[in-house]
Amino acid sequence: MRKLYLVVTVLISLLLSCKSERNPEARISNIQIDMEKASTLEGKRIVSKVEYIPIENTEESAFSEISKIQFINDKYYVLDIGGRNHHLYIYNRDGSFFQRIGNIGKGPGEYLRLCDFDVDKNEKIYLYDRQFKKIHVFDSANNHITSKPLPFRADAFSLLENDDLIFSLYNEPVPGTINPKIIVTDKDIHSISTISKYPPEFLDNRGRAGLFKRHPSGFTYNKPADDTLYIFRNDGKVEKLYHFDFGSYSMPAEYRNDAEFMMENNTNDFSYLSTTPLLVKNTLMGNIKTKNYKYFYTYNLGNQSLSCRALKETDFSHNNINFPLALIGDSIVVSYLDQSLYSIDVNKDEIPSPVVEHMNNFGIVLLLYYLK
Repeated sequence: MRKLYLVVTVLISLLLSCKSERNPEARISNIQIDMEKASTLEGKRIVSKVEYIPIENTEESAFSEISKIQFINDKYYVLDIGGRNHHLYIYNRDGSFFQRIGNIGKGPGEYLRLCDFDVDKNEKIYLYDRQFKKIHVFDSANNHITSKPLPFRADAFSLLENDDLIFSLYNEPVPGTINPKIIVTDKDIHSISTISKYPPEFLDNRGRAGLFKRHPSGFTYNKPADDTLYIFRNDGKVEKLYHFDFGSYSMPAEYRNDAEFMMENNTNDFSYLSTTPLLVKNTLMGNIKTKNYKYFYTYNLGNQSLSCRALKETDFSHNNINFPLALIGDSIVVSYLDQSLYSIDVNKDEIPSPVVEHMNNFGIVLLLYYLK
């Protein structure tokens, strides 16, 4: 009888541990966001130096927007899914153009609607075509290696250290599961596990790139307009899970479950994470949309301190981190300056003259912020 009791106890413990792994929301921590009580954040408080990287602007290398950017092996990988471009561009460390990857079309290795990309340790480039639900693999010389069909539709993915992949799924039925939000697969796209699920009423009608953002030991993930932030290790395991609590400014369910409706009615007085934040050492750094303004914020996970700055046309400065896109190492934040931002920059007179000339020729500049 005693042996039977021990066996039952062990089985129950195993089941509970498995359930916790599949449902990380069970160990969620709360982050209280009160913008009115946050301290004011100025760039000089956290930034020691700004470096300007003019991006070469040619007919072959011109892009319309930076949908996602990564810095890998001394090269910038820039994904543009704005307008009709849908290309991945590679630039050298100094911003000179290196290569454009892939071509639009329906032939082998071609794509119609790029949605995301990643690069592995061997510099193989993975492009995801959402239209045909395929991963296309290239080398850095733009040679197509292989294509892998997916049994699901995703809106973002990231490569894991053990050659597995993690996908943020579009909310549609997947055989054997019920509305999964995140799925881990092996290199051959065989499902290993699912993490979290969508509420039944969620309408997935607003796609965007860059939902996964890397830091040295893993990556962060958030899909607007969800207030939940996932922090993953590089092996795809959930390390931490946070809920952003905006108090009386929290988004109502009818907006949270319908992103298109939310964007069309954005004059309402509520707050949400507008981008996946970077994790810079022990500090989250990103953008929040609230009260008809977008804010740049930092949140220290150790002492739970919040600092923020409203991004307004009247005092916009490139000396401040405004739109944190990616992290280089653990202390350089990548952002950008385009024509619309340059036109309202109150500190444009501090920009070096070669960079000003580049901007006057309708160029785009990457901004590297070296943190103190």
